Amino acid sequence: MRIYGGAAEVFADGKLEDGDCLVVDQRMPDMNGMELIARLRERHVRTPAILLLSKHNPAVSMRAALAEVPVVEMPLFNNALVDKIREACRPHGA
Repeated sequence: MRIYGGAAEVFADGKLEDGDCLVVDQRMPDMNGMELIARLRERHVRTPAILLLSKHNPAVSMRAALAEVPVVEMPLFNNALVDKIREACRPHGA
């Protein structure tokens, strides 16, 4: 597991392809989570990503759905995040 303080740290890390799943908060200091995921996809980083929202936001949820990025709203209840990570990491067609 690696933890980053913001998007600049993510881009500075050359090992993103080594990860199984990215858990990205929508609220970050230098760009929002959907922007980060979009820029990673532009760079051909295909690691599954999950977006964390601190409150319901229909516009962001729609953008995430169009990008096929699962959303987990906080506060986290039960195993919501763990379940989404398992789903995201499951091979397609499994």
